[in-house]
Amino acid sequence: MLWLARSIAVLLALAAPAKAQAPAFERIDAHAHVAPPPPAFLEMMDRLKVRLLNVTLVDPLAPGFDKPEPQSTMAAGISAKSAGRIAWAAPFDPAGFESAAWAETEKRRLAADFARGAVAVKMYKNIGLHLKSGEGNFVLPDHPAFAPVLDAIAAGGVTLFTHLAEPRSSWLPLDPADPHHGYYKANTDWHMFQHPERPRWESIIAARDRVLAAHPKLRIVGCHLGSMEHDVDEVARRLDRYPNFAVDTAARLTDLKRQPRDKVRAFMIRYQDRVLWGTDAMELKWNNPPGAIARWEAAYQREWQFFARDLALPQPVLRKIFHDNALRWIPGLAAPAAPQALPTPDQVLARYLNAMGGEAALRKITTRGAAGSIFVSTYGAYGEYREVEKAPRSFRRTFRFPGYASLDRAFDGLRAWEEGPDHGFELLSGPRLTEVRRQAEFHLPLNLRGLYPRLTVMGRGRIDEFDAIILDARTESGETDQLWFDNSTGLLLAIDSTETFANGVAQRVRYQFEDYRKVDGVPVPHQIRYESPRLIWVVTRQVAFNVPVEDSVFQPPEQKD
Repeated sequence: MLWLARSIAVLLALAAPAKAQAPAFERIDAHAHVAPPPPAFLEMMDRLKVRLLNVTLVDPLAPGFDKPEPQSTMAAGISAKSAGRIAWAAPFDPAGFESAAWAETEKRRLAADFARGAVAVKMYKNIGLHLKSGEGNFVLPDHPAFAPVLDAIAAGGVTLFTHLAEPRSSWLPLDPADPHHGYYKANTDWHMFQHPERPRWESIIAARDRVLAAHPKLRIVGCHLGSMEHDVDEVARRLDRYPNFAVDTAARLTDLKRQPRDKVRAFMIRYQDRVLWGTDAMELKWNNPPGAIARWEAAYQREWQFFARDLALPQPVLRKIFHDNALRWIPGLAAPAAPQALPTPDQVLARYLNAMGGEAALRKITTRGAAGSIFVSTYGAYGEYREVEKAPRSFRRTFRFPGYASLDRAFDGLRAWEEGPDHGFELLSGPRLTEVRRQAEFHLPLNLRGLYPRLTVMGRGRIDEFDAIILDARTESGETDQLWFDNSTGLLLAIDSTETFANGVAQRVRYQFEDYRKVDGVPVPHQIRYESPRLIWVVTRQVAFNVPVEDSVFQPPEQKD
């Protein structure tokens, strides 16, 4: 029977459609999402002759995507290290759009991203589906507040990518035959059928069309076939009407396959100058690089086969969709950014130490005392703040809210403890202990190498109006922080870290150091801002050096005499 099996295999091979040969020209994946990749990923890109656009976005519902930073800084660093082979799009951030200063602030932020290499801007679907005005109304993409920023993007010659609305089936009951059934079943917040209070698909698309009409000099690429993936005739009508509009194919091959093949083929040929190939491929963790790279490579092969074999598009059309159109609609791609010169970690640390007055000045300080106020903006609550520290690594911080409670956190060099109204007194252990131990380091500028044996330069970034150099800092036991240093002064601007709460939940937090003033010749931040996904507070304080401090103040309550 072996001969029969072989015969069947041969017949099946003969019956199967031949694979389309990979193109000789370079392909540009104009829509993807990637965290800093391993060298093997760049090797795959070289082997397949692929470049890509790394798209960032602001999605308040997705941790890590809820703000422009550190996304923009990471994407800029990836682009620099890949010599521009992985270009990037900056996020459009509508947070605070009703403020009188928002437009100018957003324009400055985007201008800084353009200066460090961003070639496009991404406006996301939270505009239209989640964002609300102060009066509680849903905000559509043609809101007047956005116009000055869109004009600035156009004036800078930068392309706007828009993912506005959802596939039309989002407004319908779940249907197993729908290509997006699995996504909406798992992501109910984006299944608009369950949220009838939100704007309709027609309303959002109409608002997007009004943006196209109001900003004719702004190049706009509608992601995912402009959210009109259910019918290429809908796309065609907009392409006929708005010469400043193009679309990408990211994650919408299944939608195209559901439509008549000849109709889709005719669309691609007729609008061959207005369609950009994109995959929406995503890899943000790199837990299994070989597996991830294999998935990307398979996706690239599958997508090429659809256009080249299934649709049998002519070679000139394929070249436009897979390469030329990306360069035409995203001009910055034509000139890959040169790698930016970055300092070494030791150069950053040396500059920080020098900015803090040098080793001799710091060694003279053995204790610190601080007092001031705390404002918890999340709840609109004010309180009193006290902190004492002693070399080499003892500290105690107290927040007191009159009429409510006091919150204490301390480390005596060995033990860390907290005391508050929610959980009473606790001796900390595990990750909570190691986190507090790092916070207690008294001479931080002198001991960063000891705290973080593995330091690498991530790239450049921006915090408020400050340009920064970011170090990826890893402890011996594997915890990872990011340290932001002012590119101008060398001072420490912020620490991004992981904080584990009493309930065991671990979240990324930021301590931001502001309003540096000299105390006895040493710069000291007189304001500290703390941000986590659930809480924001700001401490304003006065600081004094070499104040009397008893060791007993750091000890857990039951250890005191």
